[in-house]
Amino acid sequence: MNTSIVLAIVLLFQSTKVEMPPDPDFKQRVDYIGWARRQAQGTAKDSENAEPLYQAIRAKAIADPDDLAISLGFLGPITDVHNKQPTSKWDPKDHPDWEAAYHKTAAIVKAFEEAAKRPYVSAPPIAHAPEDCEQHLMLSVTADLSLIRALAKGAIEHAFRAPDGKIDAAAHKAAVASVLRASRQVERAPFVISALVGSAMRAMAYQAVNNALAQGLLTDTEIIALRDLLNAEDKAGPTTRYWLRSEYAGFADFMQLAAAKDGKLPCPVVDDAKALKFISAMIEELRGGKRDARAELSIYKDVVMNFAKLAERPYSATTLKEMDALNEPLKGQSNLVSLFMPKLSRAYELTIRSEATRRATRLILEIHIYREKNKAWPKSLNDLPREVAEKFGTDPFATKAFAYKVNGDDFLLYSDARNAVDDGGKHDKKWGDDAPDSDYVFWPVVME
Repeated sequence: MNTSIVLAIVLLFQSTKVEMPPDPDFKQRVDYIGWARRQAQGTAKDSENAEPLYQAIRAKAIADPDDLAISLGFLGPITDVHNKQPTSKWDPKDHPDWEAAYHKTAAIVKAFEEAAKRPYVSAPPIAHAPEDCEQHLMLSVTADLSLIRALAKGAIEHAFRAPDGKIDAAAHKAAVASVLRASRQVERAPFVISALVGSAMRAMAYQAVNNALAQGLLTDTEIIALRDLLNAEDKAGPTTRYWLRSEYAGFADFMQLAAAKDGKLPCPVVDDAKALKFISAMIEELRGGKRDARAELSIYKDVVMNFAKLAERPYSATTLKEMDALNEPLKGQSNLVSLFMPKLSRAYELTIRSEATRRATRLILEIHIYREKNKAWPKSLNDLPREVAEKFGTDPFATKAFAYKVNGDDFLLYSDARNAVDDGGKHDKKWGDDAPDSDYVFWPVVME
């Protein structure tokens, strides 16, 4: 393994010191909602919060159906349920309904671009919590994630509008920039759901880049401009330890309310009648002294901290199994902790996919730029600039270089995916979930 690959592995998996939330003392309530908001805001000013701008956009929605993008008026290759083709260029003459939606939502996309320029987004706690129970972190969200994701979809649709077969490269670039910026806003909140939604949004931006390249929609100058944009705007997602903190903070907030001798009960976190009955019985035991809140919290924290340690290792199928195994003994220790503990390994794996896609996209841009300069594809990834290989050349699923081969007039670039084994470039769009002995192919782009 060469020096650049080793360095990349160390940079990815080195432990990042992230402060855990405080432990409750079960005497004076810790403000975990305020703690979460402070993490999202960081050093930014209150006036730099994008939330008011997003809520002004939401007010334009005509309804609130399952698909908020359609509610805002978007209609195109992503939001049109009748469209079976992947995101690709579309001609207004061929899609008059999409064209009408484009003009209707043009101002919304511009508003999204402005909102995405702000450094963070943080919403107040849910205002419609029942009066007979106490709001807590598990029911709080830091942003209207469904709205921001819907806006990202709409912006990407606009970016592929192609009158007479030619997209507006500046609009495409602006859309990619806005989606990347908005994803960073979302990911600043220390929540698992924030990390996953942010990852999904960045995947939209990367797909927009790769699809435009695959369809030959950009000139060589525009490709370089897009590379420069990503150098400025594209950042790795938050570390696992960063978003794990909210899992512990949420459970701690619920437990300090559940164990209080008096005061309102914590608002319910599930709708299932059987689970509600079980939680009510557990709260009764906690308040009656028959169940030790500190012991329950300790079990939960041990799982979270052990998971964080595993996440600091390089990815492997063995590590993934060890992560899954952390949940197995919980039912024997605490049914309450077992009920509240999510399957953290899945969230971890999805963030690894996102990082692999980010790196591969950067490589694909650099490979195209190399070809323009040298009139041939690079023979190996080591032919790219050294800093590119060091930053982006490592497949996070395999902790070795991405698989790369020149195939005549094209090239093949793929990740070993879930099983961390090179299966020769056999593509599975679900990264090995459907076909275990497979890879994930980034190039040639599989239009799916």
